Amino acid sequence: MTTETVLRNRIVPEHSTFTDENHTVFTAEIFLEGVQKSDISLRMRDESFYLSAPSSDATVYEMAHGICHPVDPEKARATFSGGILKFEVPFREPLSPLVDIPIG
Repeated sequence: MTTETVLRNRIVPEHSTFTDENHTVFTAEIFLEGVQKSDISLRMRDESFYLSAPSSDATVYEMAHGICHPVDPEKARATFSGGILKFEVPFREPLSPLVDIPIG
């Protein structure tokens, strides 16, 4: 009996994370070229998320990302379209207002 091992390159996908204007929702957009929706694994805790998604070539997109303010993972919503995974999750409590910092 022969076991074949497939070596895959593991890379962090291009991504963008941001909050809405009211600082109540955390949003992530993750670019996953060559990935099937059914192959995406997205797991979340109240202060982080983990993603793993194998592509059609020898690449696995993987990332772990800390969220610096607790979110409510039970209320997260995710979509995948055109190679972009987008998810939104509300913060447990709104963030404090932003403060403008003068640049000298």
